[in-house]
Amino acid sequence: MNGKRTGEELVEERYCRIGEVAEATGVSRRVLRRWDEIGLVSPSRTWSGYREYGPDDLERLRRVMVYRELGFDSDRIREVLDAPVAAVMGEMEDSRVALEGKIVELQEILKTLNKLISLNQAEEGFEASDSTPVSEDCNQGAGEDDGDWSRQARTRWAGSREWLEYSERVVTMSRHDRKEAGAHLVEVESDLAEACRGGVDPRGEVAMDLAERHRDALYWYRVTPSMHCCLARMYEADGRFRHHYEELEPGLTNWLVEAIECNARRHGLDPAKAIWR
Repeated sequence: MNGKRTGEELVEERYCRIGEVAEATGVSRRVLRRWDEIGLVSPSRTWSGYREYGPDDLERLRRVMVYRELGFDSDRIREVLDAPVAAVMGEMEDSRVALEGKIVELQEILKTLNKLISLNQAEEGFEASDSTPVSEDCNQGAGEDDGDWSRQARTRWAGSREWLEYSERVVTMSRHDRKEAGAHLVEVESDLAEACRGGVDPRGEVAMDLAERHRDALYWYRVTPSMHCCLARMYEADGRFRHHYEELEPGLTNWLVEAIECNARRHGLDPAKAIWR
């Protein structure tokens, strides 16, 4: 580069130091040095050891940046830079197929995220100290409008930890899994009704084991023995729950409440001191 050059020649033949290249391209000096080390873009050196990027280096760097934006890793970029055009097009086709698959995957993730956000947007205020949200998949509350039941539950409970856990499970469980979980709850409730009908002592081991199965079958969120006692109070106080259990078997509500409380004592908990936690 000794001697005078025209302005056009200077633009075409100008050599740039690494700092200029980094500033112009937005690629950090560290990355540029790494690319030099692995042979991706290896500029010439001055007599004092400084890197100098000539026109060919800058053009190669431009291509590296294009393929990096396309998601190619360093090894693939190196192959593409020196490959025949047909091979490059093949790599692009492979990348397009992979990217289309990723887009579908991201759309599914976005759909799930939107559902989760929607489920957790309360329409009105709520009190976190109240009992529990109610699943739209639950058969309890029979005779009521399911959509209205679900809306009331969200209005009351959205913002609570249990509602968040419920919504996480609802949007991540498959329809088949939700159906199976709902069927299992129905089965457990049928066994509860049969035990009550058969005169099983609600304070005995059989009833307590059934109460434990009932607690485990409430799949919408984790239910502790203490929370189970709080739910039992709600079964007594809320006419929709009482109606549901009484339809299964007259007297089942009180029988189940007693079995739940006895089971709580088996866990070392005083039902009278049970709180929602």
